[in-house]
Formats: sequence, C-alpha cells, structure tokens
Amino acid sequence: MHNAPADDYIVIFILAAPGTLWMTRFLATLLLDIFHLRRIPGEVRFRDKICLNMYLDSSRLILPRNEQDLYSAHEVAQLKPLLNRKHTYELFLKSNLWAKQYMPHAFFASKKVKADKNGWGSAVVFVETMAKWLQLRHMQKRLTNEIIGDKLLRFHPVDARERVMGEYQSRIKKFFSRQVPS
Repeated sequence: MHNAPADDYIVIFILAAPGTLWMTRFLATLLLDIFHLRRIPGEVRFRDKICLNMYLDSSRLILPRNEQDLYSAHEVAQLKPLLNRKHTYELFLKSNLWAKQYMPHAFFASKKVKADKNGWGSAVVFVETMAKWLQLRHMQKRLTNEIIGDKLLRFHPVDARERVMGEYQSRIKKFFSRQVPS
C-alpha cells in the first residue's frame, strides 16, 4: 500500500484450497524457512522478511461476523493478489460484500464465479490431519491470542484492531472538534 517503512516486513494472507489449510501452512512455512525469508516472532531485524499471519480455507471465505467492521473492511480492500487460481480473490471479495458498507468505493464488480468443492481423497485428508497435529504440537507452548481452527488460522499475538480503531476515533474526534472560522 506504499505506506510501510523501508525496513519493514511483508505480510502474506493465504487462501488455501478447501481442506488443505494445515498442509498449506506447513509447506509455506517450510519453504520460507529454507530460504531464510520467514519473519520469526521476536525477531528485531526483519527487513523484507515475510510474515505468514493469516490463512483461510477457501471453502469458508467470509470473515467471522464479530470482525466485520471498518478495520477488517480496510484489510479486505487493501489485499493485492499475488496468485489467483480459480478466481479465489474474486470469490473472497464476493463473500465479504459486507465490507461495502464501510468502504463503498473500494470494491469493483467482478464476473460471476463459483466456489471449488473439496474433492480430496483420503490420503490428502490423512496428510492434512497429520500436518495439523504436528503443527499444533510444535506451537502448543507459544500460543497467545492466535485463532486456531480448521478453516481459519490467524497468527497475530497482538491484535492491531483496537489500537488502529482507537487512533481512528481520536482523529475523527479531533477533526470534528475544530472550530470552523466564521
């Protein structure tokens, strides 16, 4: 969005194929670790590192109801797809049309697209189950405020929503409290 400091990291939001959330996380993390590109929690030098902080199963693209607010609408609107297989990005936008009430000019009409169904065999289901078990076991002692599920993974130890929305409310209040000259 052209507003990050030069020494900052890159945030990647991943929409995984249906039923592959934990395999996707495992492979993405492994790949970034091999090339020393993943931002590690607690790291102080992270220029150009990649933070894999949110994964969503593409069979459930809508954000949770309790997070459908201005903050999340802005997050949805600023996403830029790096890879868009089977029109997943358009499906994500279509699934989150609630965001239009907060940012009506941020979304564009898209062509009609249909969601892909999970057609994986039992081998993939087994690998997905093992990937989930291994990762949960590994992260068990480090968990703080993360959201862990079969359709949504969010690794934000500190949720920025409260801080950002507090600053926004403060600026709005300051803006409207200024005296308009006569």
